[in-house]
Amino acid sequence: MSAVTESVWIDAPQEEVFRKGSDLPHCEEWIEEIIRIELLTEGPVGTGTRWRETRMMFGKQSTEEMSITRFEPPQMYQAEAYNCGSQYITQIHFAAENGGTKVTSNFNCVPQTFFAKIMVCLTGWMMKGMLRKMLLKDMTDLKSAVEADAAS
Repeated sequence: MSAVTESVWIDAPQEEVFRKGSDLPHCEEWIEEIIRIELLTEGPVGTGTRWRETRMMFGKQSTEEMSITRFEPPQMYQAEAYNCGSQYITQIHFAAENGGTKVTSNFNCVPQTFFAKIMVCLTGWMMKGMLRKMLLKDMTDLKSAVEADAAS
C-alpha cells in the first residue's frame, strides 16, 4: 500500500502545536478515537518512548504497541508499530506556515511477510480511504484542542 498523507493548518505557533501533538500521556483527552494510552517507558517523550494505544479503529477497539523512532522538536516525530506481518510507520511533521502551523501526517504500511504482502494487494485500496479519514480526524481533534487552548 502506498503512503497515506493528510494535512491540516492550525492557528497556533509551531512549538505549541508540536508540544500538544507529541504529548502522548494526555492525547486520549483530546483525540476522540483514543480510548487509553499506557506508557511503557519512563521519562519525557522522545526517541525510544514506547506505549500501548487502544483506540476505535474501523468500528472496533484495537490495541497497538508503538514506539517513537525519531523525535525532532518542533519539526517532526516518527512512530512505528509491528502487527500482522507489517511495519507501520507514521511521520507527523509540524511546519510554521502563514502565522500558524501546517501539520502533515504520513502513514505507511510496509508488509514484511508473504501473507501480509498478499493482504495488502487484496485490501490495500480499501484501507487507504479509511486510514485517510482516521488521520484527518486525529489532526482535526489536535486543531480543535490547540485552538481551544489558545482561546482560553
